[in-house]
Amino acid sequence: MNTTATSTTTEIPNGFSVGTSAPSRMITYVVLQLCQLLSLPAYGFVGFHLLSSQNLQQMLNNHAILILLLINFIVLTIDLSFVLNFLRTGVTSPSTNATCIIWIFIDICMYNGSNLLMCWVSIERHLLTFHANWLNTRKCRFFLHYLPLGCIIGYIFIYYIYVVFFYPCENSFNFTYAFCGYPCYVLQPAPSLFNIETLVHQVASCFVIGGFSIALLIRTLVRKCPCRLFF
Repeated sequence: MNTTATSTTTEIPNGFSVGTSAPSRMITYVVLQLCQLLSLPAYGFVGFHLLSSQNLQQMLNNHAILILLLINFIVLTIDLSFVLNFLRTGVTSPSTNATCIIWIFIDICMYNGSNLLMCWVSIERHLLTFHANWLNTRKCRFFLHYLPLGCIIGYIFIYYIYVVFFYPCENSFNFTYAFCGYPCYVLQPAPSLFNIETLVHQVASCFVIGGFSIALLIRTLVRKCPCRLFF
């Protein structure tokens, strides 16, 4: 993967740049900084609550929650810190290609990883709620619980390591843009790998999460009070 840096703002039409008014950037900075400071103790409390109880750790429905907490803690501490530094200074700092690559990788990998994990969580809740007996044996738990989680995590990391670090194109980073602009694989002409990624990781995942969540609510209501469906 080749990378070049540029100081112009016309080549990479992405995100917000230093062209955004200073008052607007500072307001955004203050709001996000406050949210980060308030979120850290909340993450600490929830994480300690889950990790300090062996019973909670052994509950299958908490495993994906722990992974999601870890992913979003990385976003909160690393990704958001990059954003805050950009808003405060007006440039990506330190202004190096390595910084851009790391920032882009953490941002898109963690964001889309959360989407796909939430897809599985929305499906698995049906198993845990209505078919808990399917998970009574160690073999069934492996294939219906641990293996899907492992496959999703492995897929996300392998896919984004490839497209961010090894995709056969040349990055042109702009340090005056958030995230230094787009990674080069995003800018390939359609139809491209990025089009498929957007469709699967973002569009389809939203429909899956929403659809299975609504279905869970309906199934729960029907199970608890089926007679209400006739009134």
